Formats: sequence, structure tokens, C-alpha cells
Amino acid sequence: MAYEGTWGTDTSLVSQILEEGGGQSEVGSRILGGKFLERSRIKKPGQELFKSEPSEYFKAQDLFIGARVCFHGHNFLLVDADEYTINYMEKHANEFAVADTAFIFKKLKDIAEPRSREIRQVFAAADPQHTKVIEYDPFRNLIISITDGAFSEHEIMTLGRHYREKEEYEMDHYFLLAKAQEQLKKNSFENFEQLSIVLGYNDHEKCGVLPYETCRTICKSFKLPLSDDLLQTILTMFEDDLKQVEYKKFVDAVNWRENQIPAFQTIKLTPQNEDDWNRQPPFLPVKRIKYLPLLDDLFGKEE
Repeated sequence: MAYEGTWGTDTSLVSQILEEGGGQSEVGSRILGGKFLERSRIKKPGQELFKSEPSEYFKAQDLFIGARVCFHGHNFLLVDADEYTINYMEKHANEFAVADTAFIFKKLKDIAEPRSREIRQVFAAADPQHTKVIEYDPFRNLIISITDGAFSEHEIMTLGRHYREKEEYEMDHYFLLAKAQEQLKKNSFENFEQLSIVLGYNDHEKCGVLPYETCRTICKSFKLPLSDDLLQTILTMFEDDLKQVEYKKFVDAVNWRENQIPAFQTIKLTPQNEDDWNRQPPFLPVKRIKYLPLLDDLFGKEE
């Protein structure tokens, strides 16, 4: 039997299973009550008890949507992750191949390039109203068909997120800001005015922007109760073309006192068996994909 599982929520994927330790306290939607795992390293199955080589342990890179893992004799199929975890993986794409858009695109190009005309026709058929966008479900099915199932669910999602409609990208930012405000409110942080003053004091040119590292250092000096990963992600959301942070916009965005964002409701997957999941995509924060830019990037613009 395989249990479905999600991971994420308030901490990053890396903080949950690493070589130094970590584990999800509630893994799998069918496990009732108690903790399945305490924080500890988890050995990969099928290893000899006594051997000269070091044991292999699960790492963060082993966890992605569509992965099958075995923890202490229990099989899990990972079907979803929260936006913060997915975003973290994309920000650290050099560590997570399933979230590396350039790597995934190259894989797709190598497979699809010899069939450019056929693939264009298939995508056009999926958009009979010529809207230039398609829903995620048919997009996923097309990629599975084109690659003959060679892509994981996470790779398909990464590709879909890269070519999604702009409104969805903005919604992801909205979600992360809501998460940041939630953590600040929970820790009773309200010193936004002083934070803004100190950031402005360090803006010697009075141009409204500061280097990322300067902003991060000042936030840390204020003991801003955000994890390093979330703080990094939020700061980069307010970078200009020169990678300078518009610090006033940053402070306004996280100021839950003045600009509170409604809390997001957690979406749970309905329990289902493994065979059913193989036929249905998981709930993902991707709805509509602009497929023409994808085709142009793959094959060049049509004349």
C-alpha cells in the first residue's frame, strides 16, 4: 500500500529532510493521529546493515511531486507541496533539477524538436477557440504524450509555472506575502516605522533602493521573525532591473498592521488510491498556460 503525502507549510523543504536530520511529523493523508516521524535522518531502504561504505540517507532532492519514497517500510507517493516549498526549490534550482526550468526545457527541446509541426498542431487542437492559453490539465496531458511519460509531475508543473499567465504569478507573490505577514503577526512584530527609517538612513543617494544584502542585514538586526528563505524570497520580489531592493515597497508589503492580507486557507487533497492518482494530476497552483511562447522558444517563431 502507498500513502499519499504532502510537504511544506511553514518551513522550507530543506529544513524538513536533510542529511543533518529532519522529517515530516505528519506524512501521508491516511495516517491518523500521533507522529509518524520524529526529527532524524532517514535511511534509504535496501541497504545492508553492516557494510564498509557509509549509509545513504534521504535528502531534500529526493522529495518532489510525483516521487515515491519508502520511510521505515511505508511507501509514500508525494502528490503536492505548498507554494513556499515550490518557490524555494525554484529559487535554488541548481540544487533541485525538477525545479530547474532551463534543464527541463533542454530535455523537452531534445525530445520535441524533430516533431515541431506535429506538436504545434496538437497544441492548436487543444485551443479550438484560439485563446492562446490552455488549462493545466490538457497541458499536462500533452507534455506526458510528447515526452512519452519521461517527465515527472514536478517537472511538468515547473514548465507550466514558467509559462503561466501573469495573474497567477502575481497570486503566488500574494500568497508568500500573506505567509510573511502571518509570521510577523504571530510573533507580534510591529516595528515597521523604525525599520523604514533605518533603511532610508542607509539610502545615502536617496534613490529609494538599497542592495539586497544591505536590506537583509538591516532586517536581521531588527530580528525580523522570518526564516532566511522566506525573507530572501520576499526581498527579491521587490528588486528592480539592477537587483536593487525598493525597500519602501517591501516594508509596506509586509506591514500587517497597515496593509493586512487575508490569510490563505490550506487546501487538502481528497484521499485516493495510487492508481487513481496516476490518472489525475494533483492540485497545483497553475491554472492556465500561455503555450505560444513555449512553442516559439522550442521551435522559433512561425513565419
